Amino acid sequence: MSVLADGKILITGNFTRVNGAVRVYTARLHADGALDNTFISNGTFAGESVLSSALQADGKLLVGGNFSELNGFRRPTFARLLNDPATEALTVPTGERVEWRRGGSSPELQRVWFDLSTNNGVSWTPLASGRPIAGGWEARGLTLAGDGMVRARGYAPAGRFNGSSSLMETKVSFSFPPPDATTLAATAVTGVSAQVNGEINPNGTSTSVIFEYGLTDTYGPTATAAPAMIGGNELTPVGK
Repeated sequence: MSVLADGKILITGNFTRVNGAVRVYTARLHADGALDNTFISNGTFAGESVLSSALQADGKLLVGGNFSELNGFRRPTFARLLNDPATEALTVPTGERVEWRRGGSSPELQRVWFDLSTNNGVSWTPLASGRPIAGGWEARGLTLAGDGMVRARGYAPAGRFNGSSSLMETKVSFSFPPPDATTLAATAVTGVSAQVNGEINPNGTSTSVIFEYGLTDTYGPTATAAPAMIGGNELTPVGK
C-alpha cells in the first residue's frame, strides 16, 4: 500500500478483484476504503502478480513482480503507471517558519526534517524536524537571516511489504535582511549625568537630555556611540 497526500491509497498485489470490481494487481481506494473508479491506469498484466511498488515524487507508480506484459506491451517484471498529478511547494514565509505543502498524488511522508545551507547548497546543517499540519509539514521557532537555502526531506514507505523507504527532497532559496542596524531615533531620557564642554551639568542626574546613539556590537561603559549634541555642545555619558 502507498498512501497519497490527498488521503487516497494505492494497493498492489496478487488480486484480480476489489469490492467485486475487476482490478488486476493494482487499484486505488478512497480514504474510507471505497474503490476509486477514476483510477484508470490499473492496467492489464500478463503474469502472476505485482510484488512491490513505490511512488515517485510526481505521483507515478513504479511496480515490480512476476509479470511480462502490461496493456499488451512487453514489460518484463517492471513497469510505471500513470496517476493523478502531485503538487508540492516549499516556502519560507518568515525568518522563523518553513512550510512544505504537499497534495494530490504526492507520497504521504512518515518523517520530515529541514536542513540549512549558507553556501549555495555546497554543505548542509540540520535546521529542524518537521511537524505535520493540514496539507503538509512545517517547522517554527527558527532564526533565518541573510541569504541561504532550505532543504526539505522526508521518508515515504515503499518496496515489498513496505519494507523500505523512498526519500523525497526539495529545496528553496530565501533572503531576509540582517537585524536592523539603523540609528535609533532621538529619545528623551532622565536621570543621566552629562558633561557639557568638560563640565558636569549642574543639574546632575536629574537633568533631562536627549541622546541619539547608533547601534553597536558592545554595550556598557566601553561601548562606542555617536556623540549626542545639544545646543552645539557635545554630551558624553558618565558611567553606564
